[in-house]
Amino acid sequence: MRGTPGVRPVWARAASVRAGSVRAVLRTGAVTGSLVATVLSAQRSPATPRVDSLGLDTPAFREATSLPWWQYLAQQPCIGSGGGATPTVSAPRGDAALDTLLWRRVGPLPRTPAGQRLQGTPVGDGRAYRVSLETVTGRHTGTEVLGWLLEPNTRSATPRVALVLHGAGATFEAALGWRLPGGNPDGFARTPLDGVAAELVLRGWTVFVPLVSDDLSFWPLLPWLDLENHAAAWRARGGPASAYALVLPQLQGALDFAVRQVSDTTAPVVVVGWEEGASLGRMLAAVDTRVSGVLTLGPIVDRAAYRQQVAGVQTNAPFTHADCRFDDVTVARRLAARALAHVVSGEDPLAPRRAAFVSPRIAQAAKEAYRAAGGDSTRWFEAADAPGDTTRPALARALQFLARAVGDRTDDGRPLVRSADWMPQPAALQYPTAQAVAMRRTMSRFVASQRACAVPRDVLAMSRGDVLLQASRAQRHLATMLGSAARRGAAWAGADAAPGPRRTDAAVQLVRRDTLAVRQNTVVEWIVANASRSPLPLVGLLGAPPDVAARSAAGVLSFDGNYGLSQLFGLPPQGVTSYLGEYGRVLARDGDVVFAPLVPDWVPRGATALLRGRGADDASAWPLLLEHYAAGVDLLRGLPAVDRARIGAYGISYAGYAALLATATDARIGGLVYSNPAAVLPLYFQTEVGSSSGVWLSELCAVSDDALRYLIAPRGLVFETDGSDTGTNQRYDGQQVAELRHIFDALGVSARFTAVRHDGGHETRVYPLVPYLPWR
Repeated sequence: MRGTPGVRPVWARAASVRAGSVRAVLRTGAVTGSLVATVLSAQRSPATPRVDSLGLDTPAFREATSLPWWQYLAQQPCIGSGGGATPTVSAPRGDAALDTLLWRRVGPLPRTPAGQRLQGTPVGDGRAYRVSLETVTGRHTGTEVLGWLLEPNTRSATPRVALVLHGAGATFEAALGWRLPGGNPDGFARTPLDGVAAELVLRGWTVFVPLVSDDLSFWPLLPWLDLENHAAAWRARGGPASAYALVLPQLQGALDFAVRQVSDTTAPVVVVGWEEGASLGRMLAAVDTRVSGVLTLGPIVDRAAYRQQVAGVQTNAPFTHADCRFDDVTVARRLAARALAHVVSGEDPLAPRRAAFVSPRIAQAAKEAYRAAGGDSTRWFEAADAPGDTTRPALARALQFLARAVGDRTDDGRPLVRSADWMPQPAALQYPTAQAVAMRRTMSRFVASQRACAVPRDVLAMSRGDVLLQASRAQRHLATMLGSAARRGAAWAGADAAPGPRRTDAAVQLVRRDTLAVRQNTVVEWIVANASRSPLPLVGLLGAPPDVAARSAAGVLSFDGNYGLSQLFGLPPQGVTSYLGEYGRVLARDGDVVFAPLVPDWVPRGATALLRGRGADDASAWPLLLEHYAAGVDLLRGLPAVDRARIGAYGISYAGYAALLATATDARIGGLVYSNPAAVLPLYFQTEVGSSSGVWLSELCAVSDDALRYLIAPRGLVFETDGSDTGTNQRYDGQQVAELRHIFDALGVSARFTAVRHDGGHETRVYPLVPYLPWR
């Protein structure tokens, strides 16, 4: 793994199986229960493209197969947060229920002021202003904040401070009207953020523009995942549940610094933000009483309805999806003592996507909530440019409104000065990549310095009774992490038998089955099925020998279906590569039936983050993934060619963890090939690199080692590693192999554990493993 109930992919709807395309030995009959139901034979829709016409592993293929997963996440409600936290700063005006909602969403924040200058580099100045690039301390110990400081040359009689916060798709220097070469993708669209900092400093504001994202990449579908990764790693060590607990103290450190520049702790502060920056500004104002005004460069929308659409799920960083719970009406109630403004710009590239959700009804409800909570209607502002307007008169009026709201009457409606007119971009200035990387590393070091996520044990001294006791504890720990889905339907077994829940087979209805290739004694088929166990359609590749007899084959579930799907069977476009070594084709050629369910590669990285952002603080993608993989076991056990007692699991690298957890939670899987795991996770997460690894991987930090040690035996385990997996990533640990061998010895099943190490790279080599495969 690199990286809607009953809904089928759009390209699979009304699809059917071509006559004669399926081998008779695997063709199913009209059966019920645990067996696969009758294959549909309706006419194929001409509008439905064939899977081979899309091309495995192509962007179009990935987009088509991702749609049901996006639809499923869109259907998940915004719910109340679990857990709780006591506010550690004085809460702004609001009722008790709203305070509880807010602080459960945010988590506890550090109170000690920060914002000490670590480094300042003058960049340029004009007649009325000066600009510098600053590195200052964040409120979490050892963390840093990078940003642009803009100061007026003439001290204002009414000093005032603004934070300008960017969103994904706008570099943080865009607030100055600049596009600096290096470090960021090209081709950003012009946004309402452009030049806002310039306009403010020309009106006498001291402005700080922090880099609020802690990665340098922009992924349109889930930007800023590194921030979520850091939060997940901290959460695995017992930290707060929300990414806000990391990013808001960074913004407070930036605010500490900016206020210090005007030498007036009572100076009014406003926050201006676009997209993610707008969400962050609203949350910052909600937890920090110094913020006296908020300008959102976007409309009031029906945020709950927006997040129930695929477009709404795919928009913004995952943590900002809290807006479907902490929406515009709630914000208005919470911030009634402050000035609130919404400006709709004709330059907003996301305006068309949101247009259907701009809601006069919600806007009116927000105004009424604002007034009911004690807000003065003169401190509420809304304006919109005409569609396509590039002069932005609404922004000019909003800046005048903010000035008056903080007691400054000098701005009498001056027009905007476009950024190109106020200060040309210095020709030699590059994007501050080195400083941004250094800032990100301080966050990694902070998270890595938190307590360990697993307790080491002296495994080599354990007796059989000790192993059984630890297996029982590991089961409880894993069940707690996974929630009710892990315990669904049956009690967990003891370590004397196959560990894991004693699942019963569930129904699978096959709706599409096409032969893609016949090569080297292997038939590869494309499968689409509806599984009663999983809310997602079960799709993937099925490989088998052409002449297998009924109930004579082992069934192997491959967990590498979301990376290099074609590589598994050596099919185009990637064909045979060393990484997967077409192990699916090799196993099928030798008599096994191999099924690789496809899971889009963004799901493990993003589904947990999205669910948590929408308010489910204890959410995890793992219950969804494991039920989906269990449906793959249902499908294999329902095939007439497969011996139901001989089911195995195979996964390499990150997919190895998925295979490990699925085997640990499904007693029907009789053996595991755990190939080239990416790291020994409790050790890995003590490093800077580990502290920013994937969200789904962070969730395993406290359970992966115990699952491997205690929840696989007495079933068979093949542990494959390679000569290159040594050193800083700690992928191969001789101590770990020694511990596994001791546990299998203690349980009296020594022959069921095999450690194989080859001299190649990070790849699986199925041929040397064949003599040890636990399902044969």
